[in-house]
Amino acid sequence: MMSLKATGPATGLTARVSSSATQVLAWATGFFIPIKAARLDVAGLSLYLPYLAAVAVALVAPSGVQGVIRSRLAAPIIVVTVFAVWGVVRTGDPVGPAVTFAKLLITFVATGAFVVLLRRHERHLYLGLLSGVAVSVVYAGYQWLSGRFFDFGLPFTSIAALKVGIGLSSRYGLTRATGLTEEPSFFATLLVGSTLLLVAYASRAKQPGILKASVALGVLGLFVTTSNNLFATILILAAAWPFIRRRRIAVILAAYYLIAIVLTPFVLNRDVTYYSRFFAYAVFRKSTVITQVLGHGVGAYPSFFRMFHPRFQGQDVASLASVWGGFLF
Repeated sequence: MMSLKATGPATGLTARVSSSATQVLAWATGFFIPIKAARLDVAGLSLYLPYLAAVAVALVAPSGVQGVIRSRLAAPIIVVTVFAVWGVVRTGDPVGPAVTFAKLLITFVATGAFVVLLRRHERHLYLGLLSGVAVSVVYAGYQWLSGRFFDFGLPFTSIAALKVGIGLSSRYGLTRATGLTEEPSFFATLLVGSTLLLVAYASRAKQPGILKASVALGVLGLFVTTSNNLFATILILAAAWPFIRRRRIAVILAAYYLIAIVLTPFVLNRDVTYYSRFFAYAVFRKSTVITQVLGHGVGAYPSFFRMFHPRFQGQDVASLASVWGGFLF
């Protein structure tokens, strides 16, 4: 009996500490989602702080994360593993597939931890996300003012050490802010995704204050950045909204790829940015049926991209399509 009484308070204290730790991790995970500059570069991998926070959750609550992985992510992990092996077979180079597989494996662990945080501390996570969006949008507004009135000359408009502001510029008379990311397209994508998450949460939790703040920040952030991806994203979201509401994500992705492949001949040579983004689709259109179905394996895209030596008007073109190109290839 003495041992039971002695361990009771200790167990309760441990539970409270664990709960407080996961609350802090939930807030930190949400906060750093829209802040792409917050990362650690290790051995060629960019480890973003939301991932590190999620991995910490996996250490604090391993059983919960393992349960999510077993019940929801086992099949995708098996598929990714098979195609990573296929990538090694096709390219003869294990580096690309291995690095991509490692990134995806970390992503799966982070996804499991994210689900655990949503189940246990949903409010803390979304308050952190709202705070991160606010910080990112305020900084983007500062960049916009610097570009609009001071030719990007104000201090800390860009931060070279963090690769923030690499894509700062003006296009079509509009100032392109990057927020706490490298490119306007990164900022716009993170902002749209974060805003949709916040709006969905606020609507579900009946939080009108969070809903209004999320919409206001989203609109303001999109006002101070312009990118081809942003315009395309808005059109895609508008067209796909009925499917988004019904969570028919596979239908949306299939339609997205099909439309992109059809549009490729019409936009490929518009300028170098279009060329770098649609080059993967152009190669896909010329591939054999077997290659179109099986691809070259997960992580093989960089090797095959370099093999084709893409050039636009005599200029070497870097890959800006590694994400969707990785799936197509």
